[in-house]
Amino acid sequence: MRDNDGIAATPRLWRVERDAGCAVHEPGESLFEPSLVRLVLSLADDSDEDDAASAAKQTGHSDQQHKQASRGHPRKALMLNQARRETPARAAARKSVALWRAAPARSGVCVTRALDFGDTSEAAHARVLQPGRWRGTRYDRSDQEQICRSGEEAMAQPVLLPDSNVWVYLVDAGAVESFRKEAKRLGVVVAACPAVAFEFLRAPLSPVAKKKRIDALTLGAWRRLMPEAFKEAEEARRAIARLHPEWLNPSPDRNLWFKLKADWEQTWWTRTRRNPRAEAALITAIEGDRLAQAGTEAVQHRERAKEGKLVFDSISFDVLAVPTSRPYWWDGQPFEPWRVQFANILLNALERGDGAYADWLTPWLRSDFVEDVDWYRLWIREVTKEEMPLAWLRWAFQWVQATRTTTHGTPVDNQIATYLPECDVFVTSDKAFAACVEKVRPHAPARLGRGLCVPANDAAVDAVMVALKDLANQ
Repeated sequence: MRDNDGIAATPRLWRVERDAGCAVHEPGESLFEPSLVRLVLSLADDSDEDDAASAAKQTGHSDQQHKQASRGHPRKALMLNQARRETPARAAARKSVALWRAAPARSGVCVTRALDFGDTSEAAHARVLQPGRWRGTRYDRSDQEQICRSGEEAMAQPVLLPDSNVWVYLVDAGAVESFRKEAKRLGVVVAACPAVAFEFLRAPLSPVAKKKRIDALTLGAWRRLMPEAFKEAEEARRAIARLHPEWLNPSPDRNLWFKLKADWEQTWWTRTRRNPRAEAALITAIEGDRLAQAGTEAVQHRERAKEGKLVFDSISFDVLAVPTSRPYWWDGQPFEPWRVQFANILLNALERGDGAYADWLTPWLRSDFVEDVDWYRLWIREVTKEEMPLAWLRWAFQWVQATRTTTHGTPVDNQIATYLPECDVFVTSDKAFAACVEKVRPHAPARLGRGLCVPANDAAVDAVMVALKDLANQ
């Protein structure tokens, strides 16, 4: 059996996904832990086999009897082995999959790690099926996209995203392990984003101090988020697939794309933890002076805001713009600034053929996919703000940051802001950053985590612990 991309699919696994209203698994990804494969396969079998497994469990056959009964019958052996390993968690997983199979198809939802569900209550299973409780970007099934949700994501555990300064205070106070234990006890997911890791790697610190910070941030206990360029490129790819599918390569070479994705999901964090000095040198070589250029641009935005008498308290996000000259792609009508900004960023990256945006987007597009006029028309007139929340969010934070004092951390804050849709609470000791989050949040096209400002230094630790409890009790 093959899916629509021509990728071999295990028939019984595919049957479970179809019954759950899910799209195609991305090839090359390990979707099930070894301990889960037997469970999901058994759940895909017919109900009479489920009854047989239940009966086998109740009879209490010996190991020898199991072997004799299952000789020559692999599926029967599978069921007997499963019956012997029945646990409350597995029973909860069975119940969850039964709910998914009975539920109507939902766009872009696929949960695979059923055994991660620790809460077996009716309310917990009801939360699984609430569309508004899913974290991250939802994929449209018509695009044949699919997101693998971990058990934590499926149960919609609250997510706390600490800013870089909060991580520093936790490390300096020696409270990282206490923080981890408290988050685990309360059932709160702590997210770690690459933008903070990059900030630590760039910092002019002693090797020992840098290693401490990196060790804290790269613990396997945290949820490791994908880089912002990946998420923005995925937004762009979905928009292109919906509005201009003729621009897509019908036979894309996705091998490097999947390797890069797998590297960011796991290997990069491990590599950075083991040798932060080498990773810091690599980042410096790749970035060059881009961060310095971003800082210069932030200063220029601040000066223009002063000239235009743009102030924080009265800032508006309902802004239309026109170019100072008449570029060839302009149709003469005003447009939202974020649209041209995003179109320029992507087009420049694709024309250069290097950089993060090109890495994530180029494999999917035809080499001669578009004329510049059509490209700008797509982003200026055709896509909606709701389709491109991260592109809007980058512009909005740049817009509101121009009303505040600019520092060397302003460009990094803009990067970190793109992770707000993936958290419930963003904790920082930067008052200006927290204020910007709360200013943007009501106007955003996607749900954002709220900004929480905590005291600096040692007092930050107690405040973060309180934030964990408050988040768990919401």
